[in-house]
Amino acid sequence: MDGREDREGGKFSWNSISKWGNISVGAASFVAGIFAFIWQFLDFGAEFTPLTFLVYIYIAAFGAFLVMAELNRPKCFMVACDFVRGRVFRGIFVGILATLTLTAGFTGNLSSASNIILLVVGFTTLAFSFTTCIVGTYIAYDDEPIVLPTRGSSRAQKQSSTAGVGAMDGGAARTTSSQNFVSQI
Repeated sequence: MDGREDREGGKFSWNSISKWGNISVGAASFVAGIFAFIWQFLDFGAEFTPLTFLVYIYIAAFGAFLVMAELNRPKCFMVACDFVRGRVFRGIFVGILATLTLTAGFTGNLSSASNIILLVVGFTTLAFSFTTCIVGTYIAYDDEPIVLPTRGSSRAQKQSSTAGVGAMDGGAARTTSSQNFVSQI
């Protein structure tokens, strides 16, 4: 199976595993963050710190954020948070969510139900952060065509075709634009 079959959703697709895995860990992080937040009120032996509550709220919010990013909804969210469209930055974001969840899980009483849930979700999220960085796919808008790079096209060819534009006139265009910029100052 080559990469094209994988992208088109063959029998075994790493892209769909990455997408649905991120949706799963995002939803699990949301639920774990809410559960840990509520558990703080039920566990009478736990320390009361405002920072702990904020961490749980961040875990829940980042989990919901990840689910919205993977589902590409709503569009205004995707336009405002453009960094989650690419696989590398989305993988880094999932890694940040994983470290936040693991940190919350390792602090406090390790035998607490909320901490055990946070640790399981955190380690699973960490695994999917690497999966997203390696095999994740670009999230396109609904009306944006997906253009996959071909073997013949490269950034170097595009740069070489535009590199000689200023050199043809001996650099006069750049000199003129530089003089106009200096005269405006």
